[in-house]
Amino acid sequence: MATAMETAAINAACACMRNLVVRDDICYICLTEEKLVDLASEVKDVFALSEDVKVKLKDEEEKLGKIPTYQVKRWLEQSKTTCNEAKGLEIEYRGKWFASGYCSINCCSRYNISRRADRLSMQLKELKREKNDFKDLTETQGENIAMKIPMPLDLVETPYLNQICTYLNDAAVNVIGIYGMIGTGKTTLLRVIYNSLLDDGMKNFNQVIMIKDSHNLNLEKIQKKIAEELNMPNDSTRNVMRYLKGKKFLFLLDDICQKVDFAEEVGIPLGDNKVIFTVLNRDMCSRMRAHRIVEVKCLKNEKAAWLIFNQNAKIEDLEFDSQFNKKKVNDLAKEVVNKCEGLPLALTLFGQAMSNKKTVEEWQHVVDKLDKPGSSDTLEMENTLHNNLKVCYETLDTPTLKKCFLSFSLWYNYPTIYKEDVIQCWMGLRFIVFTKYNEAFNEGCYLLGRLQNACLLTVVGDEVQLHHMVHRMVHSVASQDGTKMGKWIVRRNNSGQPQVLAEEIEEWKDAERIAVTMDPAIKEMPELSHNFPNLVSLMLQGNCSLIRLPDGIFQQMKKLEYLDLSSTSIDQLPMGIKDATNLQYLNISKTKIELLPRELAQLKELKFLICRKLKLGELEEGLVSSLYKLGVLELQPYTFVPIKCLRSSAASMKRIGMLVKSPLVFKLISELPTCYIQIEKLHELESISFESLSCKNRGCLEKLKLTACNELKELVVDGNESNFKKLHLWDLKNLNWIKFNGVEPRSYFQKLRKLYIAKCKSLKNLPWVLHLPTLVTLKIEQCEILEEFVCGKEEEIQQASECYSTFPMLEILSIGFLPSLLSISNDPLIFPCLSNLIVEGCPKLSRLPFAQHIITSNFRRLDCEEDWWNGLTWDDGHNIKSYIATKINFKEAGSSQPSSSSLPPVMTCPSPCIHPMDVIQSFSELSINKPALALEGLSTTTRA
Repeated sequence: MATAMETAAINAACACMRNLVVRDDICYICLTEEKLVDLASEVKDVFALSEDVKVKLKDEEEKLGKIPTYQVKRWLEQSKTTCNEAKGLEIEYRGKWFASGYCSINCCSRYNISRRADRLSMQLKELKREKNDFKDLTETQGENIAMKIPMPLDLVETPYLNQICTYLNDAAVNVIGIYGMIGTGKTTLLRVIYNSLLDDGMKNFNQVIMIKDSHNLNLEKIQKKIAEELNMPNDSTRNVMRYLKGKKFLFLLDDICQKVDFAEEVGIPLGDNKVIFTVLNRDMCSRMRAHRIVEVKCLKNEKAAWLIFNQNAKIEDLEFDSQFNKKKVNDLAKEVVNKCEGLPLALTLFGQAMSNKKTVEEWQHVVDKLDKPGSSDTLEMENTLHNNLKVCYETLDTPTLKKCFLSFSLWYNYPTIYKEDVIQCWMGLRFIVFTKYNEAFNEGCYLLGRLQNACLLTVVGDEVQLHHMVHRMVHSVASQDGTKMGKWIVRRNNSGQPQVLAEEIEEWKDAERIAVTMDPAIKEMPELSHNFPNLVSLMLQGNCSLIRLPDGIFQQMKKLEYLDLSSTSIDQLPMGIKDATNLQYLNISKTKIELLPRELAQLKELKFLICRKLKLGELEEGLVSSLYKLGVLELQPYTFVPIKCLRSSAASMKRIGMLVKSPLVFKLISELPTCYIQIEKLHELESISFESLSCKNRGCLEKLKLTACNELKELVVDGNESNFKKLHLWDLKNLNWIKFNGVEPRSYFQKLRKLYIAKCKSLKNLPWVLHLPTLVTLKIEQCEILEEFVCGKEEEIQQASECYSTFPMLEILSIGFLPSLLSISNDPLIFPCLSNLIVEGCPKLSRLPFAQHIITSNFRRLDCEEDWWNGLTWDDGHNIKSYIATKINFKEAGSSQPSSSSLPPVMTCPSPCIHPMDVIQSFSELSINKPALALEGLSTTTRA
């Protein structure tokens, strides 16, 4: 070991050599201590500068809401890293010093430490110079990255934007989910929000970040995108959360396709930060725990729809050889727009496709194609549209749900699809397996809800609605992908040539399900040259000209389980119906069949027999009791069952609808699971208790019609809450009281949607109708002494109306031939949903019960006589009168007189598939604002 004297000598020698030209390496060995002292000084300087910068940053962030520039953030990171490395070097040197004494540090170690100290000192000096070059420490958040997204047109309907802005201002709302069918404008809405916030200076947020095409990004990529937008070097969840803590950010994520936990997985703390995302279905919004959910629907504004279409079609730029052709093309263009039904994607694609069509013939061709699905030369833009819409279908997560959706191809072009028909179809096709009808129906409602959440359909009351383009898509998918879903063949022959169907059928011998519907050209099913060994479902409904099936057809379809012949012109079942030994579902509603053959009793597997609106009279004795598996029997409204058959089948029945004309059958009703009852001409009845009209354990009475029971004086509404959806009281001359025994009207009739009262000559008032929560249609006719709907003390009525809304869902109110009617109500009432009012033959009615609210409501039309209108009294300074005057459709006095019979006036209908009596019986169910009864082939607007 070197002595202290030797060390001193070496240092002295080195001091001398500093004055000479010597190698730098010798200095690194001899001057380690000095270099570390210099390094410590530089560290102190840079640390002090860093602290000054941090203080200023905090001050500007808190007072001005600014954030560090990227240059400053990088400088702070480098300063921190370099200072930490310098401190580590000092610790390393001192550790070696104290380990074994000074001379334990050999020349190599001293050299390396000195070189590293020198390098770090130079880096720290460079950092000090960079600090002096700073122009600004902070910047306004987003000024580098928040650029407006180009928008061709601001086509988002204002209510959506206003609704979301309200949520953004609500401190309790952090996550907002936007969902809707593909092509409705969700992305456009997100862009409008982004641009509007930029225009507003983002005064409520430090920064707004929009991440597009999120469906192509996994969680890691979303984090990376956020880090890039925030200029962050590290994109981990912890770093994102640390950076956002205490700040107000708005994140817009478009087209999320998988569940994302914004706080735990992405790192977005949901304190003051907010997230808006778009998805395809409502279920995803719920799974992502959205605090508020907004559904974007198709455009309701016709001008906006035309604007989108014309922006792409540029009709005004097209050259035409005459003004007539230009006008014709303009009219055809409006037809195309109407077919798009407000779907922006369809309007855009069809507009682009039509931008080079210059002749009337080309435009007419497109319009023709839009009326005919499944064409061999489907238009290219329609393929593009279908591929986009098909994404919603592909998100359905179970085969059953997909099959249920494909079944809507059977109802193409139907004006109305009834929920009950859809669910019964699913039961018959065994998509829903059940032991109790109510449970199966609830499952069907659940499946419809799933399809609605996927934005493939809309359920409105008892009806199911599909967008026209979705209907075309489902027909296309069912036709093209039917082989993948149980070989389901769906065809709608548009050629008008029946032989085309015969040629196609020959190719379907391996099919399991065949549907040929809505073809007016088919009069007879062709004779089949081969068997269909795998066929389980045959659907021929809606072929209004079809009059017969080949007699031996069922011998060629031994496995057939489901047969639908409804709304055809068939007048008798084929002689070989007994050969369909596996048949479980048979629907012959709205045909011309007047007698059920005895062979039907041999169908021992039959579970569903649907015979709505058939004039079968009384069924043959023993027919029903022979069908020991029969669970659903619907015979309403004209057919009744012998008492012996009912008694023997009561235990196995799950649902029955029928005509009741016998006192003995009436007494048996409480033992039957009735769904529809028409009680007719039971003159000995003086009082009816609603509780006795359905089996307590299995009852689900939905529709009740009381007709021509001359001695009936009292209806007693009692029992538990009911499932009533329709109630008809018709020609009950002595009925003077409807008594509610232990129940409130609004609770008992909580599902009642249609109420029709006619020719009840002893009724004086109807106060119980005022607060029915789901009543949509109310029609009162020919009640001669009816003086007012709402009676009672003014204070009582006002108090009740303060607790419950008046007519909360009423859309159609029709009052006719009420000669004693003085008022609907003495006080103004609120009709939040009223769209149509029909008044005729009410000469003493001098006031309308409208409050000022009617001016801002959805009211569309008043049908009345001009003399009656001119004689009305107004108390509001003519504000309401001026508004209603713009909605009037005057009738000629005496143009429609009340019928002298017990039936309403006869209406005509062009469909050969519906009996005139059916239309008469259904008069009260027709929507006044839907006059389109000219239906092709099948008219399903009338239902029992």
